[in-house]
Amino acid sequence: MKLAEPSTLPRGARRFVAYWLQDTAYRFHKHGFRTLIPVRTIVCVAIGAAVGMHANKVTLADTQTMVAVYAAVFTVNAILLAICWGAFSKMFDILSDQDFGAWLRRRRMDGYYSFYIEFIQLMQMLAVATAAVALILSLLAGIPEWALHAALAAVATTSSYAAWWASGCVHIMQDLGDSRSAYLDRRDEVHEMRPQQGREA
Repeated sequence: MKLAEPSTLPRGARRFVAYWLQDTAYRFHKHGFRTLIPVRTIVCVAIGAAVGMHANKVTLADTQTMVAVYAAVFTVNAILLAICWGAFSKMFDILSDQDFGAWLRRRRMDGYYSFYIEFIQLMQMLAVATAAVALILSLLAGIPEWALHAALAAVATTSSYAAWWASGCVHIMQDLGDSRSAYLDRRDEVHEMRPQQGREA
């Protein structure tokens, strides 16, 4: 079955998934089976599970302590989201360049950058929302102990995953800047490049 070209799909979940599948296929073709192993996800889930399972019961039951912890995590995640938004703004400035942006659209490469921007923003917002929910739960009485452990595990998992991708946001911005520089340096030749070459430029 041939997948539809993601750039021809309307914006939304279907287009997002299509770009994810196409990017996974590209990385599989380039690096092999190891790209199919979600290392980041596994590591972050392991971190969250370890933190949630081994958390001190007395500390979890201490409302004042947990409110301070979740408030600090919420603040850090919000700061990372703001930093990423700054990087996104720079990316959109580069993508809006008339000549470079038109070339990306002709080569159907602009969607990959949009995909990663949407993905990183989604992960950052998920981390912020998870910390906010955990903060609210810590203020409520009568919450089961397992729920407190689960909330802490979820916060540790989503926050570590979002922080990991925050560093990736910087690399993506640098890659986009490098691609534009390469395009400007060889403007007469770049129209002959294949999409794969453009992604590696």
